[in-house]
Order: sequence, then structure tokens, then C-alpha cells
Amino acid sequence: MKEFIRQFAALITGAFSLLAALAWNDTIKVSIQQYISPGSTLESMFIYAVIITIVAVLVTVYLNKLAEKLIKREERLIKQIEKLKEDLHNDKNKK
Repeated sequence: MKEFIRQFAALITGAFSLLAALAWNDTIKVSIQQYISPGSTLESMFIYAVIITIVAVLVTVYLNKLAEKLIKREERLIKQIEKLKEDLHNDKNKK
């Protein structure tokens, strides 16, 4: 389960990173075109790129925190199970 959570978080992070990269790529293309042929939508492209980047960062931070919480919860449960197994084993040995 731990590996699944890590891989899922990495996949979503990668998707948003790609989206941010594509947004900045288009922004840079438009900014270059503005100097060659005026009238492009440079301001709109920068706004879009900034918004996508902020969303990507926020989602990445949130997913990483969520993944860590889930991993810690799983580790706690595993420790509890191991403790219960040990207690059960000790009870059997006493009888």
C-alpha cells in the first residue's frame, strides 16, 4: 500500500509538473512572438502559467502531506498488528 501511495502521488505530481511546463513553454513562445509580431496575448499567457504553476505547487504539497499521513498511519497499524500478534503468542505460551 505504501508503494502504491508513493507512486500515485508521484504520478499526479508529474502530471501537474508537465502542465506547468507546457504553460511556461507556451508563455515563452508568445513572449518571443510579441517582439516579432505585436498583438499576441502575452499577459494572458503569463497569468495562465502563474496560475497553473501555483496550482501545481499547492497540489504537490497537499499530495505529499497526504501521502506521508497515510504512510504513517499504515506504519502505526502495522506496529499495532505486530504487538497484537506478540501478545497473542505470549498468551498462548502462558497456557
